[in-house]
Amino acid sequence: MKLASRAGIDTAHAEVWGKESDTPVALIRRFDRGENGQRKPYVSAATLLQASHQEALSNLDLLRAMRRYCGDYADDARQLWRRLVFTRSAHDLPMVLMVQPDRPLLTP
Repeated sequence: MKLASRAGIDTAHAEVWGKESDTPVALIRRFDRGENGQRKPYVSAATLLQASHQEALSNLDLLRAMRRYCGDYADDARQLWRRLVFTRSAHDLPMVLMVQPDRPLLTP
């Protein structure tokens, strides 16, 4: 969550309690609640596109639906782009180390 936040993605506040214990716990603030605990309505991408969760969803279809229904399309589209790039990058990071005299470095 912290890495995604540093990449400019809106994330829920999260922290880990008991990092030194055998059972650390992740505490994540709910994104669907306001300051006083009131519910914030939201829908999933599948619901917005009226698709089943098993169907492959097109990001272009999602963008078209967002243009029609989102209150701040430009900002939401930027957030979607950041999430797509972040997810792709995080899953495809090369885990190759270059050997340096004093320490190994992850390849760019």
